[in-house]
Amino acid sequence: MKRTIGLLDFVTLSVNDKIVLYKNIAIQLADTLLFPNLEVPIETINAVVADFEAAILAAMVMSDSI
Repeated sequence: MKRTIGLLDFVTLSVNDKIVLYKNIAIQLADTLLFPNLEVPIETINAVVADFEAAILAAMVMSDSI
């Protein structure tokens, strides 16, 4: 059985951990019947998270090349 951990301090998470959290939230929203009519389509949420992750990776590559 999966164990649930409460998140009390979002600010202290690293950027990589936040991306994982965003992806997990999107998966949970897509798989639940509690929110059948989201104001923002799940495809848009997934695209925004993917764009954010790509921007972070690009920034990391640029900082390594300097």
